[in-house]
Amino acid sequence: MQFRWTLAVSVVYGFVLCAMGVLVAGLGHGTYTLIGLAGAPFSFLGIPISIAAALTQWMLLVVAGQRLSASKAFYVAFLMLHYVSALLLSLPSSKYADWSYVGSLPQSLRLLLPLGF
Repeated sequence: MQFRWTLAVSVVYGFVLCAMGVLVAGLGHGTYTLIGLAGAPFSFLGIPISIAAALTQWMLLVVAGQRLSASKAFYVAFLMLHYVSALLLSLPSSKYADWSYVGSLPQSLRLLLPLGF
């Protein structure tokens, strides 16, 4: 029962992150920053992979922990990799650091940015 509950929460979490990232991307007319950060570290492989990673990586972490008995060190290492790569993706040289497009987003979508972070 605990596994199903945790898995369900991780699926919803991934879906919400992915949905917010795609909405803020504005079908290519917004900023990809949020989807890049949500899909880190897999975002280095491109935007489609970022979307897939934002949607699935949290669910896969739950499965790794519950079904494959991953250690806490695995989670710590993954989260460190996630946050370090998210920081690198925020650098001006990254294709995801397109903050200049935030101004062109409708106000309602700009509100999703802080919520996504």
